[in-house]
Amino acid sequence: MALKLAPKPWPSLGAIKELIKCSSSQFIYAAMAMRFISSPDHNPNAQLEIVLGIKKSGSTSPLADLDLLYTEILFRAQDCEQKMNVLAYILAIQKDNHKDWKTLLPMTIAKAVTLNQQWLLLVIEQLLSLSPGEAYFSLNQLHSLILIKVGSESFKRNLKIEFHHKSFVDFLIKKK
Repeated sequence: MALKLAPKPWPSLGAIKELIKCSSSQFIYAAMAMRFISSPDHNPNAQLEIVLGIKKSGSTSPLADLDLLYTEILFRAQDCEQKMNVLAYILAIQKDNHKDWKTLLPMTIAKAVTLNQQWLLLVIEQLLSLSPGEAYFSLNQLHSLILIKVGSESFKRNLKIEFHHKSFVDFLIKKK
């Protein structure tokens, strides 16, 4: 909705050229930047200025500038530490990065977590001493990085959490 209210033509040709330069011909950078800029909760002009204000890494790594974009998005989120903790648990459980995570939970809960991601969020809320629903709302603010799909039925069913791109998962694992 916020993008529809932006003045036309928007963004300017200069801003478009700068975004292209920032993306280093990487589609994923441009896609993540556009998701961030088009946030329904923020002014798109301000979001664009944030993206254009990210300093280039100067690294020869093709993902270094994308990592800077991920860092900027995460640190601009409210309660960044809580979001990072929730994401860390999701990675540990979903991706089985921590081989012994199942030993932390009773077997019935471990099986339920792998079948229904609503249970995953409930378990994470218990582990982090969060209020009910807090993990969901925390993640929902990161829509430019992750996708939360809620089925047509009640909130407790058909919840699916997906990362928009594997490079974000790699970024999180690298930043442990």
